[in-house]
Amino acid sequence: RGLSSAWAAALLVIYFVSAALSIGFWSRLIARLGPRRTWQIAMTVSIVAFSGAVFLGPGQAAAFGLICVVTGIALGAELTCPSLLIGQLIAARGHQGQAEGQYFGYWSLLNKLALAFAAGRAAEAASNQAAMATALPTSSPANSSELPAESAPPNHHRTWWVQVSLGGLLLRLLGWKVHRRAR
Repeated sequence: RGLSSAWAAALLVIYFVSAALSIGFWSRLIARLGPRRTWQIAMTVSIVAFSGAVFLGPGQAAAFGLICVVTGIALGAELTCPSLLIGQLIAARGHQGQAEGQYFGYWSLLNKLALAFAAGRAAEAASNQAAMATALPTSSPANSSELPAESAPPNHHRTWWVQVSLGGLLLRLLGWKVHRRAR
């Protein structure tokens, strides 16, 4: 029915360790391409990698582990680039020593809104899955085709990851748009 808590913890560690180990790589790429282009590349990698979760089914923890490594590596850029871009924006606008708190505060707010949206969608999806599991009959017929169509659970385990990822991405892009408009 899902990952054990040990697997889930291991995947989170893999995700964050991948991010930490990739920061040096992203720093070198920022020096070559600049923070904006580097962040665009990282977000594209993250979107493509998270999209792969749609095709995963139960028992494919190793494949999801690979997704965690790739998206963790992309997270390294996301931890590096925005702060650098905000610092550059503050300098370009001549707001050093005046408005740093506002710039970083707005960025922090956008990050927290994205997290809240994703957590809300994840909680909703988990609640829907729990409700579906309790609504299913306890004894299953010998042939699964004997289940009436309305009692068969929809395939939500694949779509909620996409909804969470796209929701977070939408809020991140909104933040990016606000940042670009401020230039």
